[in-house]
Amino acid sequence: QSVMNTDGNSSMGFAMPNISEDDQEQFESMKKDPEIYDKITKSIAPSIYGHPDIKKAIACLLFGGCPKKLPDGMRLRGDINVLLL
Repeated sequence: QSVMNTDGNSSMGFAMPNISEDDQEQFESMKKDPEIYDKITKSIAPSIYGHPDIKKAIACLLFGGCPKKLPDGMRLRGDINVLLL
């Protein structure tokens, strides 16, 4: 189900990204990389030394969330919750 308006914006208030075939190929190669989790973790705040567990939690927040399906059929990314100690 499309959530696009006639002006190219989604009904959620932001523009949908334009993903080229080159981008799609990069995503495909990244998902096959066994070290992608570590690469993403290391790319978060690289100027801050240490705190790998916090960086892993942030990575999970960026890509996680339980999807929700609304009664009208619209799918939304779920809420993100985190507790860092």
